Amino acid sequence: MRKIKYTVLLTLSLALLSACGTTNSYQNFLNGDLSQVDEASVESFFLKEMTSDDTRSEYEYLLMDLDGDGNQELLIQYVDDPGSFNAVFHYENNKIVCWCSDSMEMICYSYPLKNGMMVEEYEYDGSISYNLYRYLPSGETEQIGSFFIREEPSSLEESLAAPIYKIDNKDVSKEEFEKELKEQVLDEMVSRNDWTKMK
Repeated sequence: MRKIKYTVLLTLSLALLSACGTTNSYQNFLNGDLSQVDEASVESFFLKEMTSDDTRSEYEYLLMDLDGDGNQELLIQYVDDPGSFNAVFHYENNKIVCWCSDSMEMICYSYPLKNGMMVEEYEYDGSISYNLYRYLPSGETEQIGSFFIREEPSSLEESLAAPIYKIDNKDVSKEEFEKELKEQVLDEMVSRNDWTKMK
């Protein structure tokens, strides 16, 4: 019995130390220290510009376990504006690796949910799609579900019907769509207060 208690305590202690190391490394990165960032990530994702003294205050961050391994990932976005920029970073083997960096499309962007899942929201020609996915420990993503809504006729393709409400590519009623979207996305959105502005 005593051996089991020691094993549990040791496991918890190692997990806490690992989490602290991860947090400290992220904090150094947030302060502009790129020494622990994977070299390919630094060059590919414009991290020097993002972490410079001149631009850091334009971003905010959040720590959250996205892949279920017990360690937190670092999410960074423009302040209250993931459409302008959003990114996800992962710490492993004493290195920070960029899993995702998106600054291309204002109409398509990703954001986290309280349950650790992510949403890619895409707005185009009067329609909105919400693709739910989660990160795997490898950094790859796994699709979980999808929502699609179009309430007005398309301005580009007259043949597209409206209104359309779909969950996982299946037609549903407006009431079912709104209920499921609220439960799975809207009620799970991370509070603005959970984001911390970079300094």
